[in-house]
Amino acid sequence: VTTLYYVSPACFVFLLVPFVFIESRMFASGAEEVNLNPMVLGSNAMLAFGLNMAVYLLIGKTSALRMNVAGVIKDWMLILISSVMFDAPISSIQLLGYLLAFLAVCYYNYQKYLERVAVEASKLNDRDAS
Repeated sequence: VTTLYYVSPACFVFLLVPFVFIESRMFASGAEEVNLNPMVLGSNAMLAFGLNMAVYLLIGKTSALRMNVAGVIKDWMLILISSVMFDAPISSIQLLGYLLAFLAVCYYNYQKYLERVAVEASKLNDRDAS
């Protein structure tokens, strides 16, 4: 939750800059293309809040590493589904890139696991020596 206090203002500032240069003139002129339907805005806000809560709960119950692996798997599913839906080809170099990304995340997870096991073993050794 503490991170949210720092991330939210940073997101606001970084999103405000493109808003000022790209969309503010449309809002100021009252253009008809701007859709301010409260139902659309409300449902979008509820979905974004639900996504943030799901990420928060997942990281709280597991770890950020597991969230990273889940993100890679989510990307794979998104690419596969969009490739099937839109009949877009996936090149072998793209598959290789995602495989390398997945293997890198798995290697990182394994190294973190070994580090955690070593810390727990040293704590047990220190407790037994006392």
